[in-house]
Amino acid sequence: MDQPPIKKTQTDSAMEQNIEHHGDDSLGLRRQQIDEIQAMRIILRMAEAVSQCVSQEKICKCIIDIFIEDTDFENASILLYDKKKDCLRLIAAKGFSEILEIPHKQSYRNNLVFERDEGIAWKVFGSQAPIFIEDSARESIPVKSGSKVNPRSLVCLPLWCIGVLNLSSSVPKTFLPHQRRDLVILANVIGRLLQTTELHEKLHASHLHLQQLFEAKNSELHHVKKELGGAMAYMESVIENAPQGICLLDSTGNMRNANPSFLSVTDCSLEYIAGHSPAKLFQDKTDYANLSNLLLTGGLARLTDIELLRPDGTTVPADIFLHPLRNPEGRSQGSMLVVHDLTNQKIATEKLIYIEKLSALGSMAGGIAHDFNNLLTTILCNAQLLAMEIKDQEALRKVRNIETAVNDGAFTVRRLQTFTGFSQKPKNRGQASNVREVVKDAIELTRPKWKDDCEKNGVFINTKLDLKDTRPASMHPVELREILTNLIFNAVDAMPKGGAITMRSYEKDSNVVLEIEDSGIGMSKEIKKRVFDPYFTTKDIGNSGLGLSVSFGLIVQTKGTISVDSKEGEGTTFRIVLPISGAQEVSVAPTAESPATQPLKILAVDDEKQIVDLLSIMLDGLGHKVIGVTDGQQALNYLEKEDFDLVITDLGMPVISGWDVAAKAKSRKAGLPVVLVTGWGAEYESKDLTEVGIDAVLSKPFRLDELTKIISEQCAEKN
Repeated sequence: MDQPPIKKTQTDSAMEQNIEHHGDDSLGLRRQQIDEIQAMRIILRMAEAVSQCVSQEKICKCIIDIFIEDTDFENASILLYDKKKDCLRLIAAKGFSEILEIPHKQSYRNNLVFERDEGIAWKVFGSQAPIFIEDSARESIPVKSGSKVNPRSLVCLPLWCIGVLNLSSSVPKTFLPHQRRDLVILANVIGRLLQTTELHEKLHASHLHLQQLFEAKNSELHHVKKELGGAMAYMESVIENAPQGICLLDSTGNMRNANPSFLSVTDCSLEYIAGHSPAKLFQDKTDYANLSNLLLTGGLARLTDIELLRPDGTTVPADIFLHPLRNPEGRSQGSMLVVHDLTNQKIATEKLIYIEKLSALGSMAGGIAHDFNNLLTTILCNAQLLAMEIKDQEALRKVRNIETAVNDGAFTVRRLQTFTGFSQKPKNRGQASNVREVVKDAIELTRPKWKDDCEKNGVFINTKLDLKDTRPASMHPVELREILTNLIFNAVDAMPKGGAITMRSYEKDSNVVLEIEDSGIGMSKEIKKRVFDPYFTTKDIGNSGLGLSVSFGLIVQTKGTISVDSKEGEGTTFRIVLPISGAQEVSVAPTAESPATQPLKILAVDDEKQIVDLLSIMLDGLGHKVIGVTDGQQALNYLEKEDFDLVITDLGMPVISGWDVAAKAKSRKAGLPVVLVTGWGAEYESKDLTEVGIDAVLSKPFRLDELTKIISEQCAEKN
């Protein structure tokens, strides 16, 4: 018999929608990763171009080529600041049509100049702030007389005090936040590269000037024999006091004399070098052979970033210049070897690169924290909605564990935002912990590790609690749970054949003492000495080795201590001592229900569809009528056509931001409450945003009771 067709249930539909949403998120994250990889490729290509080009103009042309080849912009140009004329002058420009060798390709006006305060280029150069114009139909682009490029979209980026970079297309473009960030970082790198090149050009010019000065004096000495003594003394003084190392070579190419700077850089004596070829001082002997061959072609020979070998075997980085010396008749009289020590310059460059890396890391970490807050919001709200439907207490306990873990994760994200400079101190930083409750939470949260996973593999671990009543300890419960979770995981790893974990707490000398003891394999003296060192681990390669060092740092911040007592084969005991706190203890009791409000008509706006769906479900459950949208422009259209009692909006959205939605809401209806729900909430919680139309801030991830409370407060204030 034929089987009846299987009907698709609501759960099946919901799962399909969930998979679809996750697919959209994955595509977005993938796109961002591709853009970041593209930015790194551009940086690497520019670094290679700088190593092969010596002039600023050639480097600019290489950079323009890279942007046209590696991005989807159709035109690119660089304007550099001319100090003498006080203007921005076009140095390099190229269009995509030139790469394709199109017959009627775009031409450029090579002598294009922007006078002071003229056009967008001067605006960006003067303010050092980038400008992004996505569509000239909405935001006009000033027309430059004589310009042969009339773009529809334009990006103008400052290159420090050097100039500006223009990128444009003939079609409208949308610049996502991470794309704008990457372009600004690339502009900073270009500015540094051009600034470094400018310094190299000046150094090269100074060496040429030194050569000209030397030859001029040599000619003067030939014609003025009576002044020979004074002129020779003058020349000796110039060479003797020159900041660069100078060594004179005879006609056979051997070293004869050197100034103090040369001997200092090479850390040797005159006797060590006299009568020898300079090749003796080169770590790679072929470098000097290449330098000599360059001299044969005439003029100045130069090699950059060469390692010079000192007598003790150490090396020093230097730029090397070899100048031919000739008498007035043009006959060779030897040559002059000039050494410019790069040690300090390299240190400064490494510091600059380190600062730029930290800046880029901070931007990326801040963006990651924002994305995590969105993900945690989805998990937390779904867990709360699920908990409202669960009757089985064991299942409900597991869902509550998920809520606790999400809240702990949110606190960790706040620490990340604090590190990257996107917020003030984490919220509730000064609160205290009920040690007994935190220990029980940690045991429960780690149950899948020490019980379920172990028993599945035939390993049995028991937990024993000996917890005395103590006053609150001066550490936030989230941080203490993080430390205990890490120590429990370490204890489980130390007992591959099973055993027992014992946790004790008691008061001693105005401190709370917490001991975590295992019956595992223990530690050697060498491991015990390094157990709190960053990146030290005895586990597999995949482990970071940061767990105990992070725990150590958190405990030290509270003026506490952590110590370890262990012997090989006899187990390990970690002892944590925390000061007793007078601060308010963090309560884990359920939050009291907020006062009921009249049914409201609410507009919910967020570019993440999952967040909009969750807000709609929560608010519908509270009896409100909700219109949810994922597009800022659509939100503005609704505000134009319909009347609302409350607006809930995300901050960071493409094209139309939360600030725009708030401004529109206030302009349409005076006193209309606007609540900002954002993953950047930690940055704005302590600020008064009423002047920009924001009445309250709700940070992601948020709880249902927090959402209910903030709606009640806003409605009460407006009534």
